[in-house]
Amino acid sequence: MAGGRHPPEWLINRLMNDPRRAFGALLESVSLLNHHEDCDMIGYSMIGTNNLEQAKAFYTALLGEMGASVLMDVGRGAFFGVKMGQPMLGVAIPYNKEAAVAGNGNMIALVAGSRDNVDKLYAKAISLGATDEGAPGERMPGFYAGYFRDLDGNKLAFFHMG
Repeated sequence: MAGGRHPPEWLINRLMNDPRRAFGALLESVSLLNHHEDCDMIGYSMIGTNNLEQAKAFYTALLGEMGASVLMDVGRGAFFGVKMGQPMLGVAIPYNKEAAVAGNGNMIALVAGSRDNVDKLYAKAISLGATDEGAPGERMPGFYAGYFRDLDGNKLAFFHMG
């Protein structure tokens, strides 16, 4: 992948003809399914959006604060992370082309690294248009978190243990 951001031409052509197979080939081509060097269980989590460009702008600004950027852009979605081989957060238009809806009981929690970072990242999310789902604070001894919903209503949290 040129520069790690765009799929090769053969994959773009395949996406146009058979998107489901092409997406699988893309994941295999970057070894996401087989070679996670820094994770034992989760390779990536995916959330839906109804406005991909708006979602990419939101997550680029927010996750950039954590050192993350778009590592892969596959047309209908983008994957954010710090580096390949580590867990990523994907945001995409649903494959079935129906409206993206937030799941009741679903949430993605992102490691902030410190209580101060929880506060800063939560504030950044709110400043970008996210809505409050629980201001930063200690939820139980040693667990500090701030909860919000993104522009599509997906629930996320920044947290710190300790």
